[in-house]
Amino acid sequence: MDLFKGDFLKSLVVLLSGTVIAQVLNIAFMPIISRVYTPDEVGVLNFYLQIVTFITVVATLRMELAIPLEKEDSDRYTILRFASRFAVLFSAISLFFVPFLSWKEDFSFALFWVALFIPLGALLHALFNIGMYWSLAQDAFKTISAARLIRSFSTNSLKVIFGFLNFGGVGLIVSVLIGMFAAVAVYAKDVFRVFKLFPYKKGSVREKELMHKHRDFRLFNLPHVLVDLTRDLVLASIIVSFCSTHDYGSFSQAYIVLRLPLMFVGEAIGQALFAKLIKLIEANQKIGPFVLKLVAGLSLVSFVPFWLVSEYGVELFQFFLGADWCDAGRYAEVIAWWSMVLFVVSPISFLPIVLKQQGSYFALNIIRTLCLILATVVPIYLNNQIPLEDLLEIVALTQIGINLLLLVYYGIIIRRNDKKRLV
Repeated sequence: MDLFKGDFLKSLVVLLSGTVIAQVLNIAFMPIISRVYTPDEVGVLNFYLQIVTFITVVATLRMELAIPLEKEDSDRYTILRFASRFAVLFSAISLFFVPFLSWKEDFSFALFWVALFIPLGALLHALFNIGMYWSLAQDAFKTISAARLIRSFSTNSLKVIFGFLNFGGVGLIVSVLIGMFAAVAVYAKDVFRVFKLFPYKKGSVREKELMHKHRDFRLFNLPHVLVDLTRDLVLASIIVSFCSTHDYGSFSQAYIVLRLPLMFVGEAIGQALFAKLIKLIEANQKIGPFVLKLVAGLSLVSFVPFWLVSEYGVELFQFFLGADWCDAGRYAEVIAWWSMVLFVVSPISFLPIVLKQQGSYFALNIIRTLCLILATVVPIYLNNQIPLEDLLEIVALTQIGINLLLLVYYGIIIRRNDKKRLV
């Protein structure tokens, strides 16, 4: 079994082509965007996205993940329709809570619009995810690549235009929404082609059967992802509350830049791996050697870049993003090795889903989140004047340790799976 032969390589090449170009566009626009927006404004955007991402996973109940697991298009479309319908309903309900935010005395008109965009952002992100997994099930990797390209170009172009027009943080949010809408339109075009083939039947027995069959996504994967996102949201909330949106903007920008390798190739590898592992398991083949080669390869190619950031983060960020982002460079130096571990671990995070080990993974992820919360809250409780740089160092060391334990866990469930295989 060779890692770089056969359908896996073909899928990966197509996904990477769109992903790489999209990320090149992000990188090309980043030095411009960082010079027309302040860290405070970037902090508003990134905190908004943290909230939207949290809501998005509830909006679909994670049922989009079940789409590629079905062999028949009729069943895939039934799941897609259910997830889309629930996303629209959930987003509409969440819209009614926006006016209550205006009760706060310090809630500005601009922030009201930011809050108003949360349900819309959650709906568009939910539909984007649903469309992506539909395309993944259809092996429509070119569609996924096209959606990413359109999303990247439209979002970044509008960020620059709105930046020069001094739209501030709201302009950043509107740019993201328009870019996401354009990407959803790409997926919708493919979905509507089969719309008439599978007409909706209210109270469909098959829909209920599929919801029951894939209930683990609601019962285990959904809570697991919520716990995962709670970790990020708690860290963001603490930085905004105890420091400032400027500090969060600097930290989140450092975090995003260091995640570029993961977004550059990690997501594409993960999606291609997801499809590949399903096929290997259906063919009753071992997956251990395949995953081991992947982890080893990712570790080797990522060491030098992350080492450079850990040593020269300030200089690199000032040169690339501008003088206002010195703090982001300091934070990047602190979290560089944490980011490298995430780069290696994240592409194989689908393993518990594929191997049907979501229950045990959920328990482990609760421990992972509790470790981060404790690593954040306890130092602040002991010293509420602790510098953010010191706090991030504690958090980074904690997360490195827990992610290495995750690798051990993945190895255990892979070994159990491979023992059941004939070859």
